[in-house]
Amino acid sequence: MFSQEELESSDSQNDLPTTFSPTNPFGSISSNPFVNYSLNPFASDPQLSDESISQQNELATNSSAAVSCTNKKRKLDIEENSEANLKEIVERMEKIFIDKIEKLEFENRQLHDALNKKIDVIARNTARQNACIDELIAATRPRAGLYVREEDMFSPINSREDMDKLEENLKEIKYKEKLMHWLQPQVTRVDAENRLHDTIDLIFTRNFFATMNWTGISKTPGVHKIGLGNFKNIVSVFVDIGSNNNLVLDRKFVAQFLMKKLSHAKDRIKISDNKQTSCHVMKRQ
Repeated sequence: MFSQEELESSDSQNDLPTTFSPTNPFGSISSNPFVNYSLNPFASDPQLSDESISQQNELATNSSAAVSCTNKKRKLDIEENSEANLKEIVERMEKIFIDKIEKLEFENRQLHDALNKKIDVIARNTARQNACIDELIAATRPRAGLYVREEDMFSPINSREDMDKLEENLKEIKYKEKLMHWLQPQVTRVDAENRLHDTIDLIFTRNFFATMNWTGISKTPGVHKIGLGNFKNIVSVFVDIGSNNNLVLDRKFVAQFLMKKLSHAKDRIKISDNKQTSCHVMKRQ
């Protein structure tokens, strides 16, 4: 154990004067080289002047301002980058939409063109059909001024007396109109040759028609024939019935046709009356 004197000697050696400063409010023992009680890490000497403290405070302020400026700059950079990225995304989306719209417009144009072509085909076909229908209607439609058909008003001619009587009756306009309207619904074919061909079988029996020729002059001496060309009123019936709203025949055409039929009349006798015959017509190119 130490004596009282030794302890007091030791305390007197360690009881050194304390120095206070703004950077060390608690003071420091300056005589102890191994202990530094300074609380300022920037101070090499625990005793700092006011100018040094001011400089350090200014440095800290500048450092804080620099950090704040850097943060603001980073924030601005982030905002600019975000705005640029958003703008780029919008531009890409707009390009995608524009490409899709252009593709749809192209497909719509193709569909429109295809539809127009089909409509043109339908229109042309319809025009042809209408033309054929109009031709058929015109061929079968009674000419102006004719009356409604009267049933069983006429029987085919089978003698010279019947032929003379018909020629006389045809001088009356009303009788001819009635006869024409009796014939018209029964003559339904379009071409003139077959219309005339059908009219022959409606006006004459086949046997009586074979006894006639066009002029009435026979090749056999002493034999007299009936000249169909001398019955002008009957021939005019063929002219009218062979015509339609699209075609009007003349007497010359009808005369040539009847002369040709008269030359083959005997061959037609062998054909049954119930069988409808036709006139062979060359197809027009």
